[in-house]
Amino acid sequence: MEEFLNKLNDNKIWKIILIFTLLPFIINSFFNLPVGDDFNFGNVGRNESVLNAVKYWYNNWGGRYTQELLLTIFNPLSFNSQNYFWLPPLILILSICFSFYFLIKTIGVNVLSLNERIIFLTILLFLVFNLMPEIGEVLFWISGAYTFQSGNVFFILLISIWYQLHFNNNLWKNIFLLFLSSVLILLISGTNEVSMLYTFGFIFLYTFYCLFYSPTKIIIAITLLVVSLIFAYISILSPGNFIRAAHTGGLFQDLIKNGLESIIRGLFYLVFWLPSTIVLTFFIWKPLGKISKKYNSSTTNYSKLFFKIVLLFFCVIIAGFFPSLASTGWNPPRTVAPVFIVFILFYFGICIYFHSYISEKIAQYCFLNFTIPSYLVLLFILGYSNQHNVMNAYVDIVSLKSFKYNLEISKVYKQLNSKGMDTVSVFPLIAKPRTLPIRWPDHYNTLVNNELEAYFHKKVLMKNNK
Repeated sequence: MEEFLNKLNDNKIWKIILIFTLLPFIINSFFNLPVGDDFNFGNVGRNESVLNAVKYWYNNWGGRYTQELLLTIFNPLSFNSQNYFWLPPLILILSICFSFYFLIKTIGVNVLSLNERIIFLTILLFLVFNLMPEIGEVLFWISGAYTFQSGNVFFILLISIWYQLHFNNNLWKNIFLLFLSSVLILLISGTNEVSMLYTFGFIFLYTFYCLFYSPTKIIIAITLLVVSLIFAYISILSPGNFIRAAHTGGLFQDLIKNGLESIIRGLFYLVFWLPSTIVLTFFIWKPLGKISKKYNSSTTNYSKLFFKIVLLFFCVIIAGFFPSLASTGWNPPRTVAPVFIVFILFYFGICIYFHSYISEKIAQYCFLNFTIPSYLVLLFILGYSNQHNVMNAYVDIVSLKSFKYNLEISKVYKQLNSKGMDTVSVFPLIAKPRTLPIRWPDHYNTLVNNELEAYFHKKVLMKNNK
């Protein structure tokens, strides 16, 4: 086993796996086009100044000021163009890679080699891109991506900055890091309610920890807590939130029902996320052990603490489903993206801190006495029993679904852009890729129809067949 792990750490195949994981999403970026709410935000963005556009959305639809800012400034539709929609997903892919690598480098400084960082990064990115729910809506559809994926990037960066802040004792550097943390909290609070809740919850737990175990950091913790409360207040109490809640069924109704549904949904997703994550942990168990040695060398009294932290882990994941259910009455898959990122971070945090304790239990129950072939078979079975975005992305490309999708939508937009036509007939999409956003006019949800009509100033007539 030890010999196999050593060979694995030196194997350049991880770089190939990293490229293999990212490549289909990079390719699909070039087939991406604006759909749905992109036109709504673009229409306001092209007719108003940036400040007025953000104020409009803040007062009329929601307190997600960061999302509204991004969807005004970095939306090609704000500049009367349906081109360049390949750029936002590419930037997001690079941002996700950078944020995770920055986190790995931060926690593994002076411990992990470059090759071990690459292996760790590959595992994390494979999990994120392969298991992320509704990848089309949180990576390619900019209205969803700027809302949830940008919040994920800012949250990962915040954890990295917090780590440096906690272990640094230089006053001026701490002031600078505190400023960066405050800016990230500002940005996170304006992306989505789930990321905002997790940010506040994390800082609250950190403040509680500092009160009892790290009093020298209590001023930093309280400062971050106050900052998070201020920006949460600004976001939650925006007039637009109450207008949107009235549209979607009311604000904070049926709390017991929503609480129970959050538990059910949380457990359901954990059943899908945990198996593959646990199996993939095997490949980076040694690097995790190196990081773990920086913090502890004993497993004394870890049994009760481990149980409490695992219980907290389940509670934190379940809590992430509550904001959307309580505020809007439903929980679209894209809202699960921040929950999944917290799941990844919390899970590997447990693996690092309790590495020695878990290793002892594994040895005690002979879990690692499986042969390597048996373990790889188990990995294959579990991997293909879960959502498989990477495979689906390759299928979309090879089957030409992505290309045909781009062709169909581009043809309609060309007609909508043409002069001399007051009405444009729109047919159901034939090509429906699994990893690109499908938000197209239909008879049942006329919102998309209205958004196209408002942007192009033409009547959109939906037909069943050609």
